[in-house]
Amino acid sequence: MKLLTETTDQAELNRLRLLYESKGIIVHIGNENTAGNYLSFHPSGKYALFVVYEEQYKDAKILLENENHIVDNPLDIAVYKKNLDESAGLHMGKMLNVLSIVLGLVVVIGVVLYFQV
Repeated sequence: MKLLTETTDQAELNRLRLLYESKGIIVHIGNENTAGNYLSFHPSGKYALFVVYEEQYKDAKILLENENHIVDNPLDIAVYKKNLDESAGLHMGKMLNVLSIVLGLVVVIGVVLYFQV
């Protein structure tokens, strides 16, 4: 993942996100949930736009200057987002399994300790 640009303007951020997604370039927004809290009073008030795949970085830089640029290797954003959602679901399932095991152990230990008293 490489930093492409930063902006404090949320409208500009949304414009760039739509531009890149429409051209098949996968981007990630840093500080998306917190930058608005600081406005321009703090460096964290900037939204950072990253290109996820380095192979697309050159095309992404050119698009900053020329929005009509044809991207060499566009990716299907819908497929990427679907895979991302599925992956997040798998991780959540694993976390819940671990949490269940830990909770079960705590209950068993609590019962054992209760009956030893």
